Amino acid sequence: MPRTKTLLLGVASGAALMYFFDPQHGEERRQQLKEQLNTAKRRTERAADKNRELAQTS
Repeated sequence: MPRTKTLLLGVASGAALMYFFDPQHGEERRQQLKEQLNTAKRRTERAADKNRELAQTS
């Protein structure tokens, strides 16, 4: 079983690298991922701030 997991992890990693470093579309995909991660970060920060404010008022 561990060999199967290792193989699948290697295949998935290779596919992800090929996807993001594709000469034609890789740069656009990396930019989209960067934007999505920044959006998620901002949403998480806002949620944490709201929770912090609620905890202080309680």
